[in-house]
Amino acid sequence: MLEMGTPFRGESGPDECSRHESGGTVEADARMKRMISRASSLLVVIALVVCAGPALAVGPGLGIGGEAKLHPYLDLDLMYNSNVNNLPSNETGDLVLAVHPGIFLLVPSQWINLDLGGKVGYSRYFGIQKEEFKRNVVEGEASLKVVINPQGAFQVEVLDNFNRTEEPRDYVEAKMAGRFSNLAKALLVAEPGGKALRLSAGYGFSFDYYDDDTGLASGDQQAHNFYFDTRWRFLPKNSLLLHFDMQLLEYPNSGANFQNTNSKPLRASIGLAGLLTRTLSFRLFVGYGDSLMDSGDSFRSAIAQLALAQSFDFGLTISGGYKRDFQPAMVFRYYNEDRVFLKLVQSLVDGDLNLELGFQYAYVSYGSPETVMDATGNPAPCQVGPRHDNRLRLRAGIGYQILDFLEARVSYGMDVNLTGFNWVAEDPSAPGTCISANKAEFTTHKTWLSIVFHY
Repeated sequence: MLEMGTPFRGESGPDECSRHESGGTVEADARMKRMISRASSLLVVIALVVCAGPALAVGPGLGIGGEAKLHPYLDLDLMYNSNVNNLPSNETGDLVLAVHPGIFLLVPSQWINLDLGGKVGYSRYFGIQKEEFKRNVVEGEASLKVVINPQGAFQVEVLDNFNRTEEPRDYVEAKMAGRFSNLAKALLVAEPGGKALRLSAGYGFSFDYYDDDTGLASGDQQAHNFYFDTRWRFLPKNSLLLHFDMQLLEYPNSGANFQNTNSKPLRASIGLAGLLTRTLSFRLFVGYGDSLMDSGDSFRSAIAQLALAQSFDFGLTISGGYKRDFQPAMVFRYYNEDRVFLKLVQSLVDGDLNLELGFQYAYVSYGSPETVMDATGNPAPCQVGPRHDNRLRLRAGIGYQILDFLEARVSYGMDVNLTGFNWVAEDPSAPGTCISANKAEFTTHKTWLSIVFHY
């Protein structure tokens, strides 16, 4: 289901996200720890042949013994982006060729199930309008899932997801910046009573580390994560769901021009999911969220989600809904969004031809920014002001399934950010004087030609 969770590429403010440079042993030790973590994560990617999970359409795969299957895939995208850096004016477009080879390995057995997959992403920026845009980018994803005793009433699940990307982490920072992300977690699962009831609890550790040359190391974060979920299937196709999660989130590096606040964000919700009719599915959640900032104001409010999907006999599927949630964030402590989304998919020619149209709107409200301190420990003259954004996203596309494992697509996308917010900076020629450094709104048009091969 289409949702507005993907952040936008773009240009950040000037020095508001610059890294704090403080010599000494403490910084050297911190840098060494980051280097070790990044190197270890990179080794994981190489070992897994850098992966993501299976894609929308997967072919028969290659048998490698028993019930094990190896699914190779290759995604090719040729995209024109009208505003590569998401600038408010003087936009510059570019042509980008992306090649993503990968594999997905599925090894089922009575005692252990193994899902392993990954991809390496290579993107070539041609610099058709500006020569400095001409460059090569290597990205990748890797995932691992191991289920011990999958058929039993008690199970152990171990999961790991790794990502190397230049995409922004959240709404706050729109700048393209290289970073490593990883989430590892272990769950204990109980399914008594014929598996009508499922209980799971677990722990995870996650991190996001920016490259040293991005100027965003102050936004590095790491977190201990705790999970608890209950699913009770009280009808064959309907379930009652309870969810709880909490983080112990910290920013290990302080910044020269901004400070971040550690937090303990938690969510608790209850919901229903299943079928209302043979062709109408639903998902309803209501709950409470609290960002629990270590200092300053926090998000404390209701969270909710309502999603519906209706299928028709003539091949049309309409899905849409509403979601309210929050996320901890650098600079602004947190942001919360109220999002509505709608997607239409029309299948023709026995399902081989698919037409898609999607729309999303989100109102994004940010918390109170952290107070910037100068070298003497007093509030700096230039402070980040309050921020509220309106985000629009439109997607349209047509895809043709040439074979069960081969598809060609043509897509168009428009991303719009409307806001009165401006990043500010101190005028170097007039100390103590604040100037508008970069407006945060932009409009971007993108066109894709994609070939998707998932055998």
